[in-house]
Amino acid sequence: MGNDGAIAAPMLRAYGSRIWVQEHTSCGNSSMPDSVAATGCSTLSGTPEELARELVKTIEESCLLKGRHKRDSA
Repeated sequence: MGNDGAIAAPMLRAYGSRIWVQEHTSCGNSSMPDSVAATGCSTLSGTPEELARELVKTIEESCLLKGRHKRDSA
């Protein structure tokens, strides 16, 4: 709980990180995701299930791109 995520989010975003926050309606206590969302740095908001699906999709796409890069350079 608190605002440490809001303090770090702008710096992480400046370095190219994706900032994802849990939807406040799916939180037991939404103070941290709300404070991060208020920075304007978040790129995705969702329920834990939605965030998990997006994480899997992101990892799969990253692996596919890495595999494609290796094939192209061979």
